[in-house]
Amino acid sequence: MTGGVAIRTLGKAGNFSGDHGRMQDVTDLERRIIAALERIARAAAPARADLAPQDGATEAARLGEALAQERLASAETQRRLDELAARQSETAQAHAAEIAALKALHATQSRDLVALVERLKADLAALRAERGAEAAEVSRILAALGPLVQEAQNA
Repeated sequence: MTGGVAIRTLGKAGNFSGDHGRMQDVTDLERRIIAALERIARAAAPARADLAPQDGATEAARLGEALAQERLASAETQRRLDELAARQSETAQAHAAEIAALKALHATQSRDLVALVERLKADLAALRAERGAEAAEVSRILAALGPLVQEAQNA
């Protein structure tokens, strides 16, 4: 009896035997159990490899590196975005200044054009008045020459 439990084995005829071949059977069972445990260990090895701490550490390191790269890429993208926003702001300010200058130029040119139109209207009115005066003078000259031409024709 071992630890209060009797170890019985089946004999070749299927009968339980007490001490006969007991050590041989225990050794045989031990050998079979060890072989089964070794087969289980070999079958479980790939699963344990997936769960191995070094692989987890490797995966964590890989993920940490990927995260660091993504952070760098994100920082670069943010830097570019900030540059674009600054350029856009500068461009918008430059365009606003250009628009203001063009509006001022337009206002000045509009005033100049209005003044030019007024001067041209005044010049046109003066030319018309002058033409009217010249037409009146030509009429007076023709009226004065009319009798002289008549006399020359009659003579």
